[in-house]
Amino acid sequence: SSMPTLTPRTACTTLLAGLDDDILEYVISMLEGDEEQEEILSALTAFLLSCEHCSTEEEAVAKCTELFAALGSDGGAEAEEEAVTSPLRLLDAPTSLAETDTVLFRKEDDSGLGGRLVDIGEAIEQRKKRKAQREEEKRATRQHYERIQKQRAAEEEKLQNALTQSVTLRRQLGAYTGVVEAKDFSLANPGGGRDLLDSASFTLVRGRIYGLIGRNGKGKSTLMRAIASRTVGNIPAELTVHYVSQEVNLDEETSTWTPVQFVVHADVERRLLMEELETLSKQEPTAQQAIEMADLQNRLEVVEANTAEERAILLLTNLGFTAELRARQMAALSGGWKVRTALAAAIFSRPDLLLLDEPTNHLSIGAVLWLAQELATSETWKQRMVMIVSHDRVFLDEVSTDTLHVSGAARKLTQSRGNYSSWAKRRQQQQLTHEREMAAKLRTIKDLRDFNPATLGSTPKAMRIYKTKQKQADKLEEESALLLEEAAALQEDAELPLSLKAGGELSGYAVQVKGVAFRYPTPDAKTLFRNVEMGIDAKSRVVLLGENGNGKTTLVKLLLGELEPTEGEISRAGGARIALVNQHHADQIDLALSPLQFMLERFPGDGSYDHEQQLRSHLHSCGVTSEMQSLPSSALSGGQRSRVALAAVSYTQPHILVLDEPTNNLDLESVVALADCIEKFQGGVVLVSHDQYFVSRVAQEVWVVEKGKVLRAPSFESYREAQLSKLK
Repeated sequence: SSMPTLTPRTACTTLLAGLDDDILEYVISMLEGDEEQEEILSALTAFLLSCEHCSTEEEAVAKCTELFAALGSDGGAEAEEEAVTSPLRLLDAPTSLAETDTVLFRKEDDSGLGGRLVDIGEAIEQRKKRKAQREEEKRATRQHYERIQKQRAAEEEKLQNALTQSVTLRRQLGAYTGVVEAKDFSLANPGGGRDLLDSASFTLVRGRIYGLIGRNGKGKSTLMRAIASRTVGNIPAELTVHYVSQEVNLDEETSTWTPVQFVVHADVERRLLMEELETLSKQEPTAQQAIEMADLQNRLEVVEANTAEERAILLLTNLGFTAELRARQMAALSGGWKVRTALAAAIFSRPDLLLLDEPTNHLSIGAVLWLAQELATSETWKQRMVMIVSHDRVFLDEVSTDTLHVSGAARKLTQSRGNYSSWAKRRQQQQLTHEREMAAKLRTIKDLRDFNPATLGSTPKAMRIYKTKQKQADKLEEESALLLEEAAALQEDAELPLSLKAGGELSGYAVQVKGVAFRYPTPDAKTLFRNVEMGIDAKSRVVLLGENGNGKTTLVKLLLGELEPTEGEISRAGGARIALVNQHHADQIDLALSPLQFMLERFPGDGSYDHEQQLRSHLHSCGVTSEMQSLPSSALSGGQRSRVALAAVSYTQPHILVLDEPTNNLDLESVVALADCIEKFQGGVVLVSHDQYFVSRVAQEVWVVEKGKVLRAPSFESYREAQLSKLK
């Protein structure tokens, strides 16, 4: 640099004029000593901020940079260009402030008040280090998330290509009618780490519907994706496989299609036949081509090509689509309707093997009942194989004929005949038998260990008996260690309890709805409902039912005060806290943040260590273990994410909890835990849900939103019966 190099004392007194004398002396001694430049920089920026010599970190770093330049690269300590320019490195090393520096660290406070003076520099240092660490963690998590997204897009493309190929082969070779087997395979964990399954096997037979169950995050969706991409088992190339997940990836072209176009496009065979026919009919056909064309025409009749559109419309209507929704472009549909379209497309394409991952998530109860009837009774599926992951036990019991259970603890896949309920009964029986066996073993071990050879006079014979008994006890202990491992596998489906704190007593109504009507303020919007009268208090257990789009979520928004009624009034009790857990709760969580980072962003508090601990223990009470708290949310299963969302909602201790499709993303056991938790919740509950089990557990008042009205139904059972009779 062009500046003359100065001694540390001259540089400090010139550049740091006005700094507290004690600190100035300390800084000079640091510069004259042999500390690393990074450490000096770190300590000095903290001092300059703590004694308000500089108001921002940038200013403090600039001041230090100036100081190092004045000292010249070899003034004081070895200067490193990087240390100054890279603000992240500044915070790496802990500041070494020697205990002997009595100037700054006095063990005794001589002000006569007693106690040690806490150095502000130290406190600031800690906070900055934590902040830098969080930034670093965030960056790493974001990269991890982007990697997963790229992987998914590549998988999607691979699946589409495999499907086209299998349809072509199926035409040449005929349909494959044998069983689909996978023997002795292991399933890699997409997030890295131990395999999800070890030496697993399954056999799929036509005409059977397999319920794939197991805790969230243990590999159900990964197994489905592996089957769909044919990386496990000997899936014949001519077997058509269609996989529907919760994520519908649209490209530029598919975004502009209507749902009907999207569904019709899924019939790959029809599409390929029509493309071939079009190519052939472009020029005058030869005799050979004329025969081929006639053959293509025949095949198109077999696949009922000309009724494709009518059939697609019927399917979409059964799944709840109105004419208005069917006319929209895919890009203009909400996530839930996109998933319904993908489900309709899968059923329409009638694959040999249909893989459905949580198909009921975005359906209304009416649509769930239709889907159950379609899968359980339609002739189509009696000739095909279906595998389903679902958290809706009523639906699963109605459709599945067999059960595949993924055990995370044992990393095993077990196959059994019968539906979910019969599996659960057997499981309970196994647990009982197991507990009895365990207790008997432990009693025997105790008796063997308690044997005292002295009672037989400590003779050689007594010692022999004693040794034999010890050996027997050792053997039994080995056996009981194995039993303990089995117990872990049997207990893994046990759910961590959830507890949500309510806001306490509320007198009268929290929300009162009087003569309310609502329409969205767009020119062509229709009035969703009129003359709504209802009251919600701290004891309410209300469920809202009706087809999606009838206005259930709008009514929820009116209750929450997010929308204003077009007519009538909604009054809310002063001080009543109303919290929403919404069906896109996983979307509210930034996937690139860990649960703890997410909570800290939502509730920064005073930034102290104590506040962070408080958030940790709150997450724990919502069943988010300390291990999960530091993982990126993208690495958590849907059920684990919902717990984080519940933690965020319940942190404010609401009086009324509004749950809009809370069971989406949960697994069977989590639904039970949530139902238990809502039953125990000491406040009011308003629920929108399609999960029949959950509704029957929680609801005490049933309100149906349809045909422009919101009316009370006698019971959930009567509503369900009415929906079923419509299907007949």
